[in-house]
Formats: sequence, structure tokens, C-alpha cells
Amino acid sequence: MKDRFTTRLVVVVSLFLLFTSAGMAQSYRGRVQGLISDQTQAVIGGATVTLLNVGTGVKVVRQSGDTGLYLFDLVDPGTYSITVEAAGFSKFIQENITVQMRGDVSVNAMLKPGSVQESITV
Repeated sequence: MKDRFTTRLVVVVSLFLLFTSAGMAQSYRGRVQGLISDQTQAVIGGATVTLLNVGTGVKVVRQSGDTGLYLFDLVDPGTYSITVEAAGFSKFIQENITVQMRGDVSVNAMLKPGSVQESITV
């Protein structure tokens, strides 16, 4: 009976430590999110959104959803740029985005009709 109790206690404590350390490991990261729309305020789904960490050169790519929203979760603190591309629209670039520890940053992109070769840098 004592061995059973000890085994259960070790399992419970181990699970607690596992989940506590996993939560703490992610707690310093932030989020970058936003809405992609055109000049008439119509949302643009399926746009390609690229988040570039300027310091490390690491890129992460997402697609905006049907509602025009995009989300980059678990973003390390640092300086970033965002590029948004969609067929029939000019490329949108936002530079010098600072993500702080546990910070949430919103970057909304308003795309203008045009070709992909054209870009609008903010």
C-alpha cells in the first residue's frame, strides 16, 4: 500500500513539474497579429504573411484566414518586419516592429490594388 501511494505521488509531482516548466518556458514570448483588408475595408483571406526576425534572419510564413485575420504566436522578443502579399494587390511591408517580452503587437495591413512587383513600405 505504501509503495502504491509513493508511486502515485511521484507521478503527480512529475506531471505538475512538467506542465509548470512547459508553461514557464513559453511565458516570455509574445504574439504578432492583425487584419488584412483592402481600401474598401473588405477583408482579404488567403494572403501570404511573412514575419522576419531582423536579428536572426528567421522567417515564418502564415496565411490569413477567411476573416482576413492572421496570428503568429510564441514570437521571441526582438525586431521584426512583416510582408503581406495577395494576388491582384501591391505588396505591403511594415518594418521596425518591436516585440517585447510577453507583448502583443497588432499590425493591420491595408492592401492597394496593383501587381505583386509594386510594394508599399510603412
